[in-house]
Order: sequence, then C-alpha cells, then structure tokens
Amino acid sequence: MRRRVRLIFPTCGEAVLIGKTLDLKTAEAAGLANALDGLSAGMFLVDEQARIVHANAAGMAMLGRGDVMSAISGRLVQAGPKQNQILAGGFPGRA
Repeated sequence: MRRRVRLIFPTCGEAVLIGKTLDLKTAEAAGLANALDGLSAGMFLVDEQARIVHANAAGMAMLGRGDVMSAISGRLVQAGPKQNQILAGGFPGRA
C-alpha cells in the first residue's frame, strides 16, 4: 500500500501545483478586469480578428450607445464605414 501511495504521490503533488497555478492566473485575470473596469475611458481587449475578448464598463456603455463603437458578431467596429476601415487596417489579416 505504501508503495502505491509513493507511486501516485508525485502526481497528486503536481495536480495541487497545477491547481494553485490556475487559481493564481484566474486571480490575475480578475484583477486586470477590475482595473480596466475602473477606468472612465472605454477600453477593449481584442484578438487579431478584432473579436472582443474583454470590454470594461465604459466600453460596454459605449457599445450600448452605438454612436462611436459597436460590436457585430462579437467583433469591434466603429460607427462609420470610413472609421471602421481605419480600425480594420490596424489588424493584420483583417481588411
């Protein structure tokens, strides 16, 4: 029985370490989201396809108004077509 426990103990230790690492990363992400939400300016985190990964509270309000920025199928777009073309130019692989 002791031999079996010794065989699985390293695995259990690794599982605990992985769990703690994931908890830390989750806490870091939550801290970043809280910091961004505290900003009065609209802030958007987007991927290379302009898909919104996170928007702070001011950014969500901006999207709700739809006067400057909006979201179409989860992608950040500007209200006017010319401005949206300029925004799209900032993302490689998206034209």
